[in-house]
Amino acid sequence: MYYFFARTQSIADNTQLAAMGFGGKGKGGDDWMWQMMSMMMGGGKGKGGKLAFSNNPAKRVPPPRKVFIGGFPELGSENLSTELNKKLQEHCNQAGKCTYAEVGRKGSGVACFSTDAEAETAVAMLNGSVFEGNVLEVGAWAKKKYNEDGAGKGW
Repeated sequence: MYYFFARTQSIADNTQLAAMGFGGKGKGGDDWMWQMMSMMMGGGKGKGGKLAFSNNPAKRVPPPRKVFIGGFPELGSENLSTELNKKLQEHCNQAGKCTYAEVGRKGSGVACFSTDAEAETAVAMLNGSVFEGNVLEVGAWAKKKYNEDGAGKGW
């Protein structure tokens, strides 16, 4: 808006607007239209929205095909390994085709399956099973819901 105002005013007014940061390079200058278009089309600042691609396969799988796995000891970032993840994937293959499995550093993990039914079977079959000396707690992948009294976080 100030841009149009600056075009219709005198040169003295333009210098005042430039001193405030408009009309120069400091606040966008003459490319305001391109900035607006890139923001409307999803570009611009930030890493992207919901359509951004992730390298983590677990983030690309829909929630009904994922299961939460707890019961691992806290590993920290130095003890994480792809070898342990492959062993977990083999363990989860008992319940169906496990496409991806990962052990997190805080003692929890995730396993992804090719169908919703296989994920449900995994919850029933693998909950309480023993893996690498640890009793696993396997549950459906779901966000926490509010209690009826409204207490708790929604995520």
